[in-house]
Amino acid sequence: MSLDLSLLALVLSAGLALVWGQVRREPLGGLAWGAVLIVGLAGAVAVSAGWKSSLRRNGGPTAEGRIENRPIAVADDGYVSSGRCRACHPRHYDTWHASHHRTMTQVPSTASVVADFDDATVHHFGRDFRFYRGGEGFFMQMETPRSRSSAEPAESRTLELVLSTGAHHQQAFWFATENARSLGKLPLTWLVEERRWVPYGSIFVAPPSRLDMRAGVWNRTCIQCHVVSGRPRWEPESGHDSRVAEFGISCEACHGPAQGHAADHRNPLNRYREHFSSEDDPTLVNPEDLSHERSSQVCGQCHSVFELRDARSRQAFDRDGFAYRPGDDLHASRHVFRYGPDEDALVVQQKLESSPRFFEQRFWPDGMVRVSGREYNGMLETPCHQRGTLSCLSCHVMHQSADDPRPREEWADDQLQPGMRGNRACVQCHTEYEAVDRLAAHTHHPARSPGSNCYNCHMPHTTLGLMKAIRSHTVDNPNVATSIAAGRPNACNLCHLDQTLDWTSQKLAAWYGIPAPELSPEEREIAASVRWILEGDAGQRAIAGWHYGWPPAREASGTEWMGAYLAELLDDSYDVVRFIGYRSLRELPGFADFDYDFVGSEVSREVGRLRALEVWSDGDRPAPSKPLLIGDQGALIQGEFDRIRSRRLDPVVILAE
Repeated sequence: MSLDLSLLALVLSAGLALVWGQVRREPLGGLAWGAVLIVGLAGAVAVSAGWKSSLRRNGGPTAEGRIENRPIAVADDGYVSSGRCRACHPRHYDTWHASHHRTMTQVPSTASVVADFDDATVHHFGRDFRFYRGGEGFFMQMETPRSRSSAEPAESRTLELVLSTGAHHQQAFWFATENARSLGKLPLTWLVEERRWVPYGSIFVAPPSRLDMRAGVWNRTCIQCHVVSGRPRWEPESGHDSRVAEFGISCEACHGPAQGHAADHRNPLNRYREHFSSEDDPTLVNPEDLSHERSSQVCGQCHSVFELRDARSRQAFDRDGFAYRPGDDLHASRHVFRYGPDEDALVVQQKLESSPRFFEQRFWPDGMVRVSGREYNGMLETPCHQRGTLSCLSCHVMHQSADDPRPREEWADDQLQPGMRGNRACVQCHTEYEAVDRLAAHTHHPARSPGSNCYNCHMPHTTLGLMKAIRSHTVDNPNVATSIAAGRPNACNLCHLDQTLDWTSQKLAAWYGIPAPELSPEEREIAASVRWILEGDAGQRAIAGWHYGWPPAREASGTEWMGAYLAELLDDSYDVVRFIGYRSLRELPGFADFDYDFVGSEVSREVGRLRALEVWSDGDRPAPSKPLLIGDQGALIQGEFDRIRSRRLDPVVILAE
């Protein structure tokens, strides 16, 4: 039995003796009180020793104080770090430790680094990058090539990588600079599933990027949400001396500073009094005990598009970080942006003066959130939150329950409560649709089909992030008029990729009485997804391309025709659109082993497009379809294809994830 469990057994025995004595109304004898006292003291010593040991293992204040080339983790200002929570809350600690919140920021180590540092060399931006380990450190050596006319050898620069971001889909790194704790951005990112290094800019919806190694981005931006209590500590003369309470997103990010809680609960009598009390613990915040607005704000402190309300607040953040603590009113200290009419026009005006494209980089023109990590803004616009009690915790859970049968990795993927990938998320309130006949009558789809999954119609994948489409967190209804006015693809045409906007508008009018808007000839005759891929902007192309690989859409639409359109995406001007198109292409018959490099040269990408068309042409021929521009012989109607493609204006799109 471990020391923790042994102590727990002793404390429980003493506690039960105390409770039993109180139940029998008998005073405890001196021996029993002595046992309680001894066990309490032993527990306190063990917890203290365990905490100190944990701090040493995790880089606590003693070790961190000697670090000079990166931000340091210092548990002060009421914070004590997750290591202090572990002794009393082992299950909660373990589930958090398995989550991707924990790995949001880490000090590179053999346990935390998933990228290839086994003397790996890659070539990007016209130069070689070598990744290797040196002792306990991780390094990148970058060659700076000389001009062709120079006889001098290429120069090299070696950078020590001192922090990492993420480990689930991607892992980014930050290097030490000459400016103490101000970090530089590594220009390459590791893609976990693909197991390769790619340019940092290639993972976002943005025009092709150049070599960018700016310093200070982490200290100003990432520190806001990827750590606990980040303090930039910026001074004009000396730069950043950044500190955090803990790297990653851990216990105190959601529960608040725990120093008072830990001090109060060192006393075993206080702990057991808490167990038998029906009142909330006043020494710590439990989001489950807050109102649905305040509990959602705990998540919204990071998962939102916001701005501090005034210059004084921004100056205070530059020094000491955010004033918000879980349980506070988030909106008292921050302006959370809401597209359209806004309660603080001055903040919006100032933001647009400094960043004219601020809203279009984050929202669709109708106000729906367009980028990942901003789910709180989306939920604020949902009637279920405004007029009901919908909160983040209605679907998500931060700690996997002991009786949850799912593997820990499955739970950690989205941290959903059991059953929340299906209709339980909605019918827990909309109980009228629990009956399968009522559900089918409402959806006009078979009850067990994807078309009767509430999410697919009311929370479609119209948000982009992490090189994929993600569900919207505003619950709304499909509407063709909105797709025309805002360009945001509607749920029906994202599943029925082979159908036109006219087909959808007729269905919505017949089934739900939604007025059919006036449509152009092509909106009536050409499949909506075809038009989004051929003439849509980069965001529309990425969302459509992702849905070409989405199993429900492939089942509803057939796949024989898709190769021609996914081949088109292989030569797209946006790196991430090419990646999404290639990933969907590999799901088609005959393409599982198709070789293509989405960050290759323009020539190689064009060759890839032509090879993909050839493989498609040699496969099963699709049936003729005017909406899909497929002629009688199962080949593309090339003239129509080229005519629609030529209309693409391709405005610059930068989506700020």
